Amino acid sequence: HQELSPESSSAGERALQYTVGQKIHGFTVKEVTAVPDLFLTSVKLSHDATGAQYLHAARDDSNNLFSVQFRTTPMDSTGVPHILEHTVLCGSQRFPCRDPFFKMLNRSLSTFMNAFTASDYTMYPFSTQNAKDFQNLLSVYLDAVFFPCLRELDFWQEGWRLEHKTPTDPSSLLMFKGVVFNEMKGEFSDNERLYAQHLQNKLLPDHTYAVVSGGEPLAIPDLTWEQLKHFHATHYHPSNARFFTYGDLPLEQHLQQIEEEALSKFERAEPNTAVPPQKHWDKPRVDHVTCMPDALAPDPVKQNTLCMSYLLGETGFEEEQIGALLHKIEIQMKHQSTSFGLALASYIASCWNHDGDPVQLLKISENVSRFRQCLKENPRYLQDKVQHYFKDNTHRLTLTMSPDERFLEKQAEAEEQKLQQKIQNLSHADHKDIYEKVLFCFRWFHVVVVASGLQLLAVQSTTIYAFVFILVFQGIILSSSCLDRNLPDMFQLWSDIFNSPHFDDEQRLRVLVMMSAQELSNGISYSGHMYAMTSAARTLAPTADLQETFGGMDQVKFMKRIAEMTDLASVLRKLPRIKRHLLNPENMRCAVNATPQKMSDAAGEVERFMGNIAANRKERKPVRPTVVEVRPASSASRKLISEPHFKPCQMKTYFQLPFNVNFVSECVRTVPFSHADYASLCILARMMTTKFLHGEIREKGGAYEGGATMGGGGLFSFYSDRDPNSTQTLSAFRGGVEWARAGKFTQQDIDEAKLSVFSAVDAPVAPSDKGLGHFLNGITDEIKQRYRERLFAVTDKNLIDVAGRYLGVGQQTCGVAILGPENESIRKDPSWVVK
Repeated sequence: HQELSPESSSAGERALQYTVGQKIHGFTVKEVTAVPDLFLTSVKLSHDATGAQYLHAARDDSNNLFSVQFRTTPMDSTGVPHILEHTVLCGSQRFPCRDPFFKMLNRSLSTFMNAFTASDYTMYPFSTQNAKDFQNLLSVYLDAVFFPCLRELDFWQEGWRLEHKTPTDPSSLLMFKGVVFNEMKGEFSDNERLYAQHLQNKLLPDHTYAVVSGGEPLAIPDLTWEQLKHFHATHYHPSNARFFTYGDLPLEQHLQQIEEEALSKFERAEPNTAVPPQKHWDKPRVDHVTCMPDALAPDPVKQNTLCMSYLLGETGFEEEQIGALLHKIEIQMKHQSTSFGLALASYIASCWNHDGDPVQLLKISENVSRFRQCLKENPRYLQDKVQHYFKDNTHRLTLTMSPDERFLEKQAEAEEQKLQQKIQNLSHADHKDIYEKVLFCFRWFHVVVVASGLQLLAVQSTTIYAFVFILVFQGIILSSSCLDRNLPDMFQLWSDIFNSPHFDDEQRLRVLVMMSAQELSNGISYSGHMYAMTSAARTLAPTADLQETFGGMDQVKFMKRIAEMTDLASVLRKLPRIKRHLLNPENMRCAVNATPQKMSDAAGEVERFMGNIAANRKERKPVRPTVVEVRPASSASRKLISEPHFKPCQMKTYFQLPFNVNFVSECVRTVPFSHADYASLCILARMMTTKFLHGEIREKGGAYEGGATMGGGGLFSFYSDRDPNSTQTLSAFRGGVEWARAGKFTQQDIDEAKLSVFSAVDAPVAPSDKGLGHFLNGITDEIKQRYRERLFAVTDKNLIDVAGRYLGVGQQTCGVAILGPENESIRKDPSWVVK
């Protein structure tokens, strides 16, 4: 193939030199398109031998991304694509060790590694700033998806298995376990998720959308290992694959590696994965489903009635509203986040999955112009669409959902019935096999994979095409962004918010409160481990106590109480006083991120804004705005939360919720970021997670996730997510501490933990966030470099020392919190506070 001109300075310019029909490492170029809206060049290719589709987005971004997706269209709710997604990452032909995916998390400088199962496709993306790391990860991912081991023990671990309640006691009761089994039990604990699933299944009942691709908990135990292997053979083929790469690394290298390590070993196939059109109904349908009662959500009937009446009250399509929405879309698409490549991969996935043109989706301005032309030619364009797709559409489902007080009880009864059905079909040999296989699973020897060396990535400065405006007052942060041309308008909006806010629309406030209360309630099942960590920490530090008040279970209950108030007039009366206290220019600091060319304009706008809001206040002393360029805020201007009367104390809290899984956390008060031991505790948390807690909590315990993390506020937190166990997991946390104190780790374990921590320390920073660590917390480049040096210097002696000195029983104050279903033993234990 032809060599590209090295004189081309940008990745996009180099990519423009490809020509249609050009052959590169077994691929043929089909289309080359400049996409100025997103500052990239797209190159579309197809693989000659297998027909695999490929899209490359060349862009001057060092955070390069790879993704491969397969169209996965199951016809039952056993969760086969979801369990396969987990199992292919448990070992492959070139990397036959247990869990190479999780091992690479510790041996890579990746900025993102994961996999997703959607209703009709499965995607495997990763990103990294390091070229060698990209090649290593690409090898692991290609081997995982195309040549996985798919061992039966991995199927047992990730999918489902029968296991004795006490694994070492064959006389104890059998129960269902498995990572995906418990993950989906957690998913179905969320009423919003439950409703959305029913809605899709009932609206599109003829094919794959009628089933639960992630797995319905009671259908998962119907999946066999043989069915899993067959699904891989029929769906994970290059002829059913779509490859996407993004960033500034050369496309040729990607194509050569993908061809040599994977595609050259396949021939073209005809995968039967297409989804036929849903047969159109000739009349609307009505259906009803039940759900669990949600003690933390506001009355759903009241909420839905209010929201619908509010939305229906705003009729018509005003030109100003349309313009605002188009502007919002433009900002969202052009805003450069640290994971821009991942956002693009997710954005095009669904359309591309059904043979739509992914490049057309990227042409934002062209699509907006086409829309504006349609509006110009037909002023009733949107009204006609509403008439066609909503009012006249007979393929319409009205689905209602109501709580059933016995919902969880019925689920438990159905699970027990399924369990007994499985047990009745077991022979004596099957019973023995279950006992021995589970023990073998626990004793599996973890093979070492060759890791790339430790590296540090230099922080690089980039420019930005939008502005971010931030105001800080004792932890309250307000921010906004805009396109260059809208800079004065943005600051005018902020002036209006500060000088003349409206606090008289009770109906609007009620809708916002209802929405907030419902979102908070729904969020618990998705982020229950975060709520558990916040609650466990609240009695350990004043900042943690505030975090619980504003973002924890306290806030969920507070918003529920406000949402259920019949009269919000008393709340409205308090808002002006709160506004005067919070939006006080005397206690305000601002940060602006802009291109060098626009910084002068931005500084001028900030000065005008500060003077404008100060002049509007009735205080005697006017506020004189001072604009400085990226300098550390003095300690006097930064209001630190200091409460000399706060006394840390131990507390164990249990939140009884309508869930069938647990979220468990234990937090320990240790040392802040500036302390010499902080780096050792960070390395310890990472090493303990990957080398001990992952095995105990996920592999053995069946939880979705478990580990430890060190927070900047000086709190060392253990956690588990969607966990079938509760107090047993607390024992696993203690076991992790004893493992570390006994020094049961190697130098390689330490090096891998360091590499993993460094990948987070030196992760890419979005242009809008550059300098914010300095602005908000006073963390300078010098302080950050000292932290890096301390991380490098951590030894085994340091780790054993901090494990004993800070995490040993009785050494420091700790807090515990569990969110979960009714637990009789905890209820009877006087050491627990049950809420």
